[in-house]
Amino acid sequence: AEIAAGGPVSSISGWCDAQSGQLSLLAGTESGQITVLDGGRMQVQRVIVNETAPVVRVAFKSSCSVRFATLNSLGQVHVWDLSDYTVVAHGQGPRGDTGLSLTFDDHDEEAVAGYNSGAVRAFCAQRGPTAGTQTWEIAQAHRDGVSAICATQLYYATGGARGGVRLWSRTSRAQLFEFADHMGKPVTGLVPDVKLPHLLHSCGADRSVFSYDLKKERRVVHHQWNSHGTFTAMSQRLDSETELITAGTDGRLLTWDFDVAEPVSQVTASGHGQGVAFTCVQVSPTTGKYVAASSSDARVRVWDLTSGALVATSPFNGFADISSLAWSPDEKQLVSVGLDRCICVWNFYEDAVLEAEQGGHK
Repeated sequence: AEIAAGGPVSSISGWCDAQSGQLSLLAGTESGQITVLDGGRMQVQRVIVNETAPVVRVAFKSSCSVRFATLNSLGQVHVWDLSDYTVVAHGQGPRGDTGLSLTFDDHDEEAVAGYNSGAVRAFCAQRGPTAGTQTWEIAQAHRDGVSAICATQLYYATGGARGGVRLWSRTSRAQLFEFADHMGKPVTGLVPDVKLPHLLHSCGADRSVFSYDLKKERRVVHHQWNSHGTFTAMSQRLDSETELITAGTDGRLLTWDFDVAEPVSQVTASGHGQGVAFTCVQVSPTTGKYVAASSSDARVRVWDLTSGALVATSPFNGFADISSLAWSPDEKQLVSVGLDRCICVWNFYEDAVLEAEQGGHK
């Protein structure tokens, strides 16, 4: 008997169940796929997919707590189901085109990725015969790479490695207009306003935060951080004054009020006695009670936004930087991805956090 294992087989092992006597085989391939076989009947029992390149971005489907997408440096998009850890869809950009940015578009059930070539490509994120197929492309969204991307029901927005922010039609994918404020540095975060759909916020490696009025097609707010390092990501509070929170390589999470020039608060962290650089930040998407950040010491930290207390820290693994993280919509889990090709799923127990805060201990 012969079975296709999904690529060149690089390793194989087997075991026999002591009670049933059933023989099972594991066949690993160069593409990272592991096929579990019934050794007696030579039938496939399960196929396990693994990442084989550094994972650069992760994004949840905002209406589903078990569906998220990842993008790796080879330009491959995987859509995962958290209920059984299987891959729902697999999309692939042209070989050699590095993946840079990712968003999950709930409206059309697509994973939309930005690439080093300047292209934006959308892949079907649904199960079925069209899973993973490329549904559309903007071939030259930016000349020097698409470093940030987001999608709303009204538009797509992209940020370029040279600092441009561009708006695109959802129907025709034609460019609507452009803002050029980030001083030739990469745009590292794009956040549609949580309350006002005509506002869009951006942050960049130039340590700037800009807010744009899309109705008037102009910039309305500019914040500048006069320190070393760069901004790597941004999120927005759902409560209070819906302030913006930036993550920086200087080890600070800065909170920006729309009407105040300087940050209204900041948070720092240290690892093993040294300062750490923050690589990503996201406010919990449903209640907005917590903010999570990943850092260069390969940890995920969670703060209570009301008290400012650090309420959870992931164990130190010491392998590689975490490149991106995302909350599940029900706020019960966090998914982080890293340059070590790992996807980590962290359980977040809010009841334990509340008990610890009421008891005065962590």
